[in-house]
Amino acid sequence: MSIANTLSTSNSQNWKQSNTNMVQRVPNENLPIEGSILANLVTASKCDKVILSFVDGRALTGGLLVNPIQRTGLLYNLAEEIRIDWRLEEIAGVEIVA
Repeated sequence: MSIANTLSTSNSQNWKQSNTNMVQRVPNENLPIEGSILANLVTASKCDKVILSFVDGRALTGGLLVNPIQRTGLLYNLAEEIRIDWRLEEIAGVEIVA
C-alpha cells in the first residue's frame, strides 16, 4: 500500500468519525402541520426568548419576529449579535423559554 493510499484511508476514517457528532434532520413523520407551526410562532413572538428548531436539526435561542402573511421571520440574539432569517418550511418547532 502506498503512502498516498494510507493517508487517504486515514483522512476518510477521521472524516467519518468527526461527522458522527453532526446534527441530524428531523424525520418528516415527526414534523407538525405548517398551520400549527405558524400559530405557535406568532404566539411565541410575543415572548422575550424562544428556542427555534429547524428541520435540518439546528436549535437556536433568541428573540423572534414573525411575518405570518409572507410566512417568514427573523431570529435574533442581541448578546451574540446574531440574526437568522427563516421561512416557515425550514421550521420544525418553537419552544418558549421562561
